[in-house]
Amino acid sequence: PERQQAADQAHAQWKDADSDFAGLVNLWRGFEEQRQTLTASPLRNWCRRNFLNYLRLREWRDSHRQLSLICRDLQLTVNKEPADYPKFHKAILSGLLSQIGQKADEGDYLGARQRRFWIHPSSGLGKKRPQWLMAAELVETTKLYARMVAKIDSDWIEPLAGHLIKKNHFEPHWEKKRGQVVAFEQITLFGLIVVGRRPVHYGPVDPQVSRELFIREGLVRGEILSRAKCLSANTRLLEQLDELEAKARRRDILADEDTLYSFYEARIPAEIHQTATFDSWYKTESQNNPQLLIMREEDVLAREASEVTAAQYPDTLSLGDLSLSLSYHFEPNHPRDGVTLRVPAPLLLSLPAERLEWL
Repeated sequence: PERQQAADQAHAQWKDADSDFAGLVNLWRGFEEQRQTLTASPLRNWCRRNFLNYLRLREWRDSHRQLSLICRDLQLTVNKEPADYPKFHKAILSGLLSQIGQKADEGDYLGARQRRFWIHPSSGLGKKRPQWLMAAELVETTKLYARMVAKIDSDWIEPLAGHLIKKNHFEPHWEKKRGQVVAFEQITLFGLIVVGRRPVHYGPVDPQVSRELFIREGLVRGEILSRAKCLSANTRLLEQLDELEAKARRRDILADEDTLYSFYEARIPAEIHQTATFDSWYKTESQNNPQLLIMREEDVLAREASEVTAAQYPDTLSLGDLSLSLSYHFEPNHPRDGVTLRVPAPLLLSLPAERLEWL
């Protein structure tokens, strides 16, 4: 125990708070500094004092030299400056994608294929416990331990594991400001959730569903920011028919949403499912056919409304020289349900009661 404690204290000079791999680099640099200034015997003594195996370090340096020669033969460019933390650890991570983990609630980590493991006590990260880490190896003893670990950024994983990740999309919905159908994307790697809920454009994922939502939410329900003049014209027509229903106090004059959906669906190309491409298409097509998306009454009437006449349902009420506006609202139990007469405040007390009985 005393020798182990002494060794731990000697090795602490090279430890890195975020990475055991960086700790190895620190050890390498420390050994190289001594190797370049000491002869063989003093170098052996230095290794002994620091509880390092001189022969293993020589083997390590031989491997380094051989790899350097191979890189030179392959004409690979050697860094002029040492790689920073992200670059260094991304290079390692590319080979350890199956040995990553996310911090769990009970002091352990959830890894690939639902494995749970703990940071080995010998690691410099044992107390720090980063949110995400990678491990050089997982060793089963009393527990499944991760040895030689380093803190990583979860954003590094997806670009390196592109061929291994699985994508799942859910909750597609229309977003007015973006002018697109958006869904949430979940990214998993070997069953481990790397990205939980990222909003993405759903059009390339499922063009058909995106087109349906674009037409129903954007065009039929008017939740669209568009420069197309046909939409404002159609809105005016629908508002007029809605007023007819309010006057008649029934909801069977204006066609339902499915009819309005079919109107647009039959005229808009199948590949259009967002505002930008719709505006571009309509701008071109409307030059040759201005009436292409302009609704007519017969397109949106569920039945005739001949009983709603101006005589029975006027828009104004004449009182002497005055013409006062009338508005109609059909929503039982609502305070505005019925017909409303708009009267200037100074005239309220002078209104003839017999003229208002008609209302």
